[in-house]
Amino acid sequence: MSDQEKDPVVHSSLSKALVIWSALLALSMVWGLYDEMYGIRPWKGYQARFEKLYRHYLATARLSEADREKQIRSQPEYKLLDRDTQAAEKAVMPEASAIDVEVNPLVLKILALNDPFQEVRSHIGALTYQIEVSKSESTKDSLRKQIVELRAEVHKVALPGEKEKRSMTFGDMEKQLTEWKARKAELLQRMVTVMKRATDLRAQRDKYLSDRISDASLDTLSSVENSLSKFDIRIRQIHIKDVDLVDRCESCHMGIREPVRLTAASMGGEAVFTSHPDKELLKIHDPEKFGCTPCHGGNGAALSSVEKAHGYNKYWLWPMHHPENIEAGCQQCHVKEIVTEQADTLNAGREIFRLRGCMGCHRYEGFDREGDEIASVNQQIHQDEQQKAEWTREAGFAEQAANNPKTTNAEAQKLYAHANDLKVRSSGIDAQIEQLDMRSESLVREVKKVGPSLKEVRMKLRKEWIPEWLKDPHVWREGTKMPSFRLDQE
Repeated sequence: MSDQEKDPVVHSSLSKALVIWSALLALSMVWGLYDEMYGIRPWKGYQARFEKLYRHYLATARLSEADREKQIRSQPEYKLLDRDTQAAEKAVMPEASAIDVEVNPLVLKILALNDPFQEVRSHIGALTYQIEVSKSESTKDSLRKQIVELRAEVHKVALPGEKEKRSMTFGDMEKQLTEWKARKAELLQRMVTVMKRATDLRAQRDKYLSDRISDASLDTLSSVENSLSKFDIRIRQIHIKDVDLVDRCESCHMGIREPVRLTAASMGGEAVFTSHPDKELLKIHDPEKFGCTPCHGGNGAALSSVEKAHGYNKYWLWPMHHPENIEAGCQQCHVKEIVTEQADTLNAGREIFRLRGCMGCHRYEGFDREGDEIASVNQQIHQDEQQKAEWTREAGFAEQAANNPKTTNAEAQKLYAHANDLKVRSSGIDAQIEQLDMRSESLVREVKKVGPSLKEVRMKLRKEWIPEWLKDPHVWREGTKMPSFRLDQE
């Protein structure tokens, strides 16, 4: 058989393989285009949805307030919440009414008895103060006798619901008021418990209504709606030139700085489009000057996925703070403050760290003053030693000049006096250096910590593990220096 007869190109068809590979090539091209346009650019989809939902919300919000509220109240979800609220209130009404029947007379009696009681108590308080400031024992005895008489004095007290006046001493009034106030507190606590479900449902119903009613004026709504006609899908970027920070968070979180308050409910349930929860905070920390990630964490430049943008991918060191830990971002700049405005959780954490004595074993920025003080003390010692050396040289030169045969007696005496003065001042510096050395040694002992540094602790530990460790460290590591604080679950 000839070579030509063995050639597969001559005797076989390649059309089937070519069709398959051409189809795969076409599919690869389609997938590549899709991934280029949408796969690695999810922000385009976010912006398209935002524009659609925002336009719809503005159109409905421009209705008159009464019509808008009427429209919301007619929705099935609101009707269901309203029906449940009314049913819950109706179910507890008999018990709540019974509590009111008992509480109202108690309040009136407490008010009626409180006036004579306070009058006697203020008189006793004034006499007690006179006893404290008086230096005469006879005067003090006389005042104590008056107090005893006041406590024993009987008062006629008219109480609501009682025909005859009660005869009561100061002790009787105090005891009765305590009993009535305790009973009132018990009844009010019971009322809270009884009304809890109805109260929660009413709050949920009212929130449903408030989340869907705009607090902006009609002019603002119309202006924003007109601006949407020029809406374009593009990357929204903040660039802080001083630190070369790039944040593109608002490419997806587009409602953050909108003049209209946007809630998840008003934006079709999409929390990504809501307004910043604290508009006042944005006035102090303008995003154009501070960016987003310095406070919130995350990778502000990433846009290809939520995971990467929020910094939850494996190799990003600064993931976005969880909502319950959001104030941890304040610590980045306000580390040396004892109290930070609008950061109650952070302030409470600092107070616990201080009161529980954590700073005694663990290093943490803002609580470790010893390191800075050691540097300051060492610098002062260095300056004092330089000053002493300079004065010693100057005293030597003065004595050398005084011993010169050409120097007159008067000049020699002045030079000797100056040299002695420098020596005295140098001995004073010796005492200062000795005190500073002692302070430095003391600080070195204080700066030693038996526990690990808590700086950037969120990169070292899982937050879920910390409560388990704190409950009883010795269960997990026998012999550890970490004490058991006997903390409760809360």
